[in-house]
Amino acid sequence: MPASETLAAIRQHSGWFIALGVVQILVGMLAIGSPYIATLASAVFLGWLLIVAGVFQGVQAFRARAWQGFLLHFLGAALYLVAGVLVVTRPAAGALTLTLILAIFLTVEGVSRAVLAFRLRDHPGWAGLLVGGVLGAILGVMIWLKWPSSGLWALGLLIGVNLIFNGFCLIAIASAAKRSDQPQPA
Repeated sequence: MPASETLAAIRQHSGWFIALGVVQILVGMLAIGSPYIATLASAVFLGWLLIVAGVFQGVQAFRARAWQGFLLHFLGAALYLVAGVLVVTRPAAGALTLTLILAIFLTVEGVSRAVLAFRLRDHPGWAGLLVGGVLGAILGVMIWLKWPSSGLWALGLLIGVNLIFNGFCLIAIASAAKRSDQPQPA
């Protein structure tokens, strides 16, 4: 879709974009205000996603059981189901595990981005990549150092912060689209 059509669509529905932005900001504030509840809710939601994925993969495995990869496909389905049931029935333990995985991911990904930034230091924008990488690695290490206690609040807090930023971005995009529709002073 060309940029002009995208801008027109945003302008036409700017009220809905602003409303969604406000809702995301409010939900984000709730998540930050109750990070433990938001963390557990996230873990339970992920657990149900794993269960649904496991059921569908299991059905597919049996539908194509003549396939040579049946056993691996079936074992994958069982793994999804077991992991999903464990997370849904033990959301605190699931949140701890997810938080540890997130901490490792943020640390490794941050270091990788920082290394890439140094490789690209002759290109414009490399410093932003470096700063983002260093901040990501620091965040990962901070969560890791506070683990397991961080497992009870980190996911909910990060989801809340993300929702707030997304909300402000939606409001800014819709507001800019509305302003671009108005005649500009000469």
